[in-house]
Amino acid sequence: MQLGQKCSASPVHPLDRELLAAAALMRPRSWIVAHPEYQLTSEEELLLSAMLTRRAQGEPLAYITGTKEFYGRPFAVDRRVLIPRPSTEVLVELALECLQAPLSSKRCADTGVVAVSRMFGDARNVHTVVDVGTGSGCVAITLACERPNLHVLATDTSADALNVARENALRLGISDRIQFIECAELSSIPRETGPFLVVSNPPYIPQREPAEDSVHRYEPHQALYAGPDGTQVLKRIMEQARAHPGCRGVVLECREEQARRV
Repeated sequence: MQLGQKCSASPVHPLDRELLAAAALMRPRSWIVAHPEYQLTSEEELLLSAMLTRRAQGEPLAYITGTKEFYGRPFAVDRRVLIPRPSTEVLVELALECLQAPLSSKRCADTGVVAVSRMFGDARNVHTVVDVGTGSGCVAITLACERPNLHVLATDTSADALNVARENALRLGISDRIQFIECAELSSIPRETGPFLVVSNPPYIPQREPAEDSVHRYEPHQALYAGPDGTQVLKRIMEQARAHPGCRGVVLECREEQARRV
């Protein structure tokens, strides 16, 4: 079957069809668009059929292709980790600004979502960042790439997520500058770490408000939901950050109304 025929027969959105075909054939999307007459091999047709079926059933595109771009870099993702989102790029930008000129601030990241910084110590000489709930490692790795002199600790309660993050750090050539720690408490951060800034995109969706269907069905719930009002993890991070003698401030992603409560 020709590539164009195969794609046009699918109910999947045209852009997604092109991206899936590009992944299946390991070709640029521009090549897919320019070669609808390409004759698929039986193996290619089977693979593309499976990918299109998964997408038609609602599975996120990034899980099917196994990759998601974040801050201009490709990150491997699967169902062990949350899919990186553009809103979290705003979190990274605010963290980078706070490392340059520490201040309490708030930035709109998406509709109803903000990146917020809270400084409660002298952060002018901070050269270490602790990424709490690192997931795919997109925040920790991006910060390390953008600031070559930065020391980064990436924590998560999920060993599976940490394995994905380590894989991404290795692929992007940054693994020697990131320390991965399986833990839930900031108290696990060694005191000899020195002054540090906490950066986190924690779960912040209230359990009573399930996320959109494709997110709720496929993405890890421990990375999405956090108690009745969504602030369970946010509050814990703030409490632990204030209690740790080395922490100079936090930069968080959350809902706008939650920012006023943490």
